[in-house]
Amino acid sequence: FFPSNSRGEGLLIYVAYIALALAAARLPRRYINVVLMAIVISGSLIGAIAVGQYYGVDAHAWVGLRTLTVNEFYRLTSTPGGSFSFATRSYGTLGNPVFLGGYAALLLPVIVTLAVQGKARWWWGYAGAATLVYAALVGSQTRAAWIPSAGAAVLLVGWLPRSSQVWRRLALLAGVFTAVTIIMALTNPRASLGERAASMSPRAPSLQERLYIWKHTL
Repeated sequence: FFPSNSRGEGLLIYVAYIALALAAARLPRRYINVVLMAIVISGSLIGAIAVGQYYGVDAHAWVGLRTLTVNEFYRLTSTPGGSFSFATRSYGTLGNPVFLGGYAALLLPVIVTLAVQGKARWWWGYAGAATLVYAALVGSQTRAAWIPSAGAAVLLVGWLPRSSQVWRRLALLAGVFTAVTIIMALTNPRASLGERAASMSPRAPSLQERLYIWKHTL
């Protein structure tokens, strides 16, 4: 019922989420556009930071921030712990690759939809933002975020308006995303993206655990 110390979630938090969602649904179109633009800009910034982290460059230090220790992240006081070491996994500004993957999985379908249906003058900006968020998704190496992102791609193909502009832009984005995946896999072999993807077997313990949670949640 109350938010936990470690997760910050709980029934009250989800009630607040629903209230905010209902409030957002009543916004006039011009305010919705402002919210969407804020989402695109913030997603682009976090994506750019995540790409740098994938290649060992963390922009946090540039503005005087530091990596949380294990104790600080989980609010523990009794067990020793050093700084987090995510190796080649990006975490953006969210402190954890899993959180970054979930964030990217939520944003990517929204930004792709804006890109393929938007006006021509906005196309390149939206396409660039979508590419950065996709790169963050890949860099997080969060398999549980890759699966719903693939599902969202299937839904977008089925539900978006069938027009030459939409298909042309979707095909272009698909090509760019494919190129980004190949480049990130080849330029940082320590990340082992292929092994991460191959480990998404239905028999893998990690995926079995998630499937169990999703099944019972549904």
